[in-house]
Amino acid sequence: MRSTEHSHLIITVREHAMLKELVDILEPFAEATALTQGEKYATIGCVTPCVLGLYNCLCRMQQSSKYHGSVVRALMDSLQLRFGGLHTNIGLLDDHTLTVLLIYIYPMATIMDPNYGFVWLEDDLPVPMSVKDSLQKRLIDDVIKSAEDLCRESRGATGY
Repeated sequence: MRSTEHSHLIITVREHAMLKELVDILEPFAEATALTQGEKYATIGCVTPCVLGLYNCLCRMQQSSKYHGSVVRALMDSLQLRFGGLHTNIGLLDDHTLTVLLIYIYPMATIMDPNYGFVWLEDDLPVPMSVKDSLQKRLIDDVIKSAEDLCRESRGATGY
């Protein structure tokens, strides 16, 4: 490029580092997108682990970002805005004014997916063990209650 008078197109070491950091920030979002857009398998079970994984990645990147701290903060704010109710459900936030996703459908779907079960709760959720235990009990109780309600409804419909 230098010999063709296009040396202005050669990226500097700093620009390369900036691009690498941006790729590192966006790569988990590409992985989450690929995982959640499956056409031949159910993806609702992977929503909670994906959102939690993105949250954890962004938390780490907030500490280490040299060039794109504002991008990391904006992504964190966006994740919080879109999934704040889920964050409240799983104990990451204590903001009960959030009404979006305050139902347990995503965590319930995750625990019933054999690919995830409670692994995300044990390994990836950065909250005290008492919060994890409470959430696990609440999710199990909700699944049992939902199953009992379905059984009751089906018995009523068939007359048994």
